[in-house]
Amino acid sequence: MDIAGEVKKAKKGNKDSFINLINYCEASLYRISSAILKKDEECVDAIQEAILKAYYSIHKLKEPSYFKTWITRILINECYKILNNKKK
Repeated sequence: MDIAGEVKKAKKGNKDSFINLINYCEASLYRISSAILKKDEECVDAIQEAILKAYYSIHKLKEPSYFKTWITRILINECYKILNNKKK
């Protein structure tokens, strides 16, 4: 799959391209979230929030080839946000 091409299409508003990008990263996102968060439902919540934030801010992504790194960073931040909310 051409990641950069899919990102460019997604930036223009192509929802199918964004779905393809998410499907490409899905397993990796789950693996990362489950390493940080222990409960399955928390992992799913973090992934959903990360996908939503990525969808609304994909126009801010400067380098299309870094999509996976970018969404992974968003996911990690969401996981830590969930952990911090649990502590309070």
